[in-house]
Amino acid sequence: AHWNGSDAASGIKKYEYAVDTSATTITGTIKEWTSAGTDTSATIGSLSLVEGKTYYVSVRATDKLDNVSDVVTSNGVKIDITAPTVGSVVHGTDHHLHWLSDTSGAKATWSGFSDGASGIKEYEVLLRDTLNNKNIVDWTNVSLEVTYSFTALALLNNGQYYLKVRASDVVGNLSHVAESSVFQVDNEKPVVTTLFETMEGKTDDIDWFAPDDKIIHRFVGTDNGAILQYEFAIGTTDSTDDIIEWAVTVNDSSDTTVTDTLEDGKLYYTNLKLKDKADNLGDIFSSDGFRIDGSPPKSGQVSDGASEDIDFSESTTSTIVNWSGFADNGSGISHYLVSLGTTSGGEEVQQPVDVGNIRNYLFTGLSLEHGVTYYSSVAAVDSVGNESINVSSDGFTMDVYPGPPRVASSKPDETTFLSLINGGHLVFKFSEPVGSADLSIYSKLGDQLQFERIDYSDSIAVALSGPLTSLDTIQVEMSQLTDESGRVGNDTLLTFYNEMIADYNHDTAIDASDLSMLVTGWTSEDYFYELGPVEGEAPYFVPIIDLEYDLRDLMAFTRMWHWYHGTPQLLNLARVNFGDELDVTVNDKSLTVTIPEHVIAGQLAFQVSDSELSVTLPEEKTGDVILLSHTEAGLLQSVMDFAYFNEDGERNFVLPLEYGRHSSTLTLSYALYGKDGVVTGQGVVTMDVTPVPVEFVLNQNYPNPFNPTTQIEYGLPVDGQVKLTVYDLLGQEVRS
Repeated sequence: AHWNGSDAASGIKKYEYAVDTSATTITGTIKEWTSAGTDTSATIGSLSLVEGKTYYVSVRATDKLDNVSDVVTSNGVKIDITAPTVGSVVHGTDHHLHWLSDTSGAKATWSGFSDGASGIKEYEVLLRDTLNNKNIVDWTNVSLEVTYSFTALALLNNGQYYLKVRASDVVGNLSHVAESSVFQVDNEKPVVTTLFETMEGKTDDIDWFAPDDKIIHRFVGTDNGAILQYEFAIGTTDSTDDIIEWAVTVNDSSDTTVTDTLEDGKLYYTNLKLKDKADNLGDIFSSDGFRIDGSPPKSGQVSDGASEDIDFSESTTSTIVNWSGFADNGSGISHYLVSLGTTSGGEEVQQPVDVGNIRNYLFTGLSLEHGVTYYSSVAAVDSVGNESINVSSDGFTMDVYPGPPRVASSKPDETTFLSLINGGHLVFKFSEPVGSADLSIYSKLGDQLQFERIDYSDSIAVALSGPLTSLDTIQVEMSQLTDESGRVGNDTLLTFYNEMIADYNHDTAIDASDLSMLVTGWTSEDYFYELGPVEGEAPYFVPIIDLEYDLRDLMAFTRMWHWYHGTPQLLNLARVNFGDELDVTVNDKSLTVTIPEHVIAGQLAFQVSDSELSVTLPEEKTGDVILLSHTEAGLLQSVMDFAYFNEDGERNFVLPLEYGRHSSTLTLSYALYGKDGVVTGQGVVTMDVTPVPVEFVLNQNYPNPFNPTTQIEYGLPVDGQVKLTVYDLLGQEVRS
């Protein structure tokens, strides 16, 4: 305690002090009156004071004459031995900021410190580096301020710091230290790393949406600190918000919008900007854009078959369809839906199936019915689900038989000739059952043909009536050949040939073989071989059979024989010798040929080696024997066919020979026939013919003139010695 006093007279002898708990009742209850001498202060110890109670010090003075002054009492002192109550401190103003973008300053704000006794006298604040465990700013006295801004700092980006605050009261009691939460320095902008548009259940970027789609805008951002918020907008250009204004997103990975107000085909952008907890604002990031597609794909063309459109199919279990021309100028075609039915657009055979983005599809596992028409249908679906008009093919008809109907075979074949007398029975076999066919029959020579047509399910028979014209060509045209499925085959032209009259063996030659058959039929009264009478000109005769053999039959044969030999024919001179042989003799004037008795017909064919030799054939005749002959001078050939009606016919043929000066070769080829054209013998006889003069002959030499040699020919009627003398123009002998 401290006091002062004075006494102007005798002076102060002593001071006394006492301590009480009352300022009015001074009894020295705490400290009885105690002399301090003349000191004006005293330290009072050994007390048992109670915290919070007020104590009063009283002082009185006694002068040297023992006069005692009045008691003077202090205003009291309260006991305070408790430190101030600690409060809390935050980085920021009213709440703790965990992030700081400024590296040069930080602000501390505290509250809650109190002292119920002497009261708070002052505060101290400190800034500390958490990561490096050191003070950035040591304890700083800020008096009674409850906020303090640190300035001129050099804080590190990504550094972590915290604040400390303590209070001291009037009597010097120091509170506990209040520490803030850590705050981190972040002066970098947040960055958008991913931004795209998609739909529920999808994870990939989608560029096109349907008008009623909900668009999910997915995004990912990054920051060296922590992102506070995402702001989202949609614009018609990047970084703009003319469609949907900037707004904070509900969550930190996506936002959803609807498309019902967006225009078809227009390009829109999702725009995003980030703000981190340090209030750093990132740059605007835009997506690659998206569009709305409200228009279906343009329809194309659908064809049955692998490439070219088919009208018929032969498989009952599968069929293929192809299509082209479908297009979509918006989101593009995603896939096609393909179906199959018995009507255009029908689906009863195959319900629509998604075949992907291909251009053809094979239906399998089917049970198609013969004769039923089926239609393939295709619809295009774009990437947002718009579906085009369902387009159907023109249909194909199920035909279990391969290919269109056709004439599979015909009878008779080309090697069989039609009978002039009986006509013919033509049969046309089809490759499958046929519903209808047009049939026309023509004669190449223009004859009016009589026939009867008989239709079967798989064939047509034609009964062609005789008589027919020799060597005529019959053409049958089959058109509009339509099967049970409606499939029409190609027109078919079939050709048949009438036999040549008198060519009984159908070897296209009129010769002794045919003559033998005529004679056989004649003598046996077999009218199958009857020829006449005939109408027309050779070789196009029409036989009018009267069931009688007479001269008209022979005339028909003879005319055909001469018609045939009217065209130069190379004779058969290479016959192999067998069977009956001819008796052939030759002299200087003639060739004699003797025919065996049982032979009823034959042919003698002659070939001479040069034009100086010739064989004179007998005149043609009819009667007991038939003789027909023809000479082909240009070929040095001649032929004679003969036949016998009875055994009285001449069997020896004497044929005059004419020849020149030189030897020649005569070749005789023969064929001998019995009944019905059976060959009884044939062969080839070759003879050398040497001319013999009837008187002496000396021929002109050749060449003439000559140098150095010439040839002189002469002839002798008999053998003998010959002397030949040569003279020059002056008559002088040159050589003999």
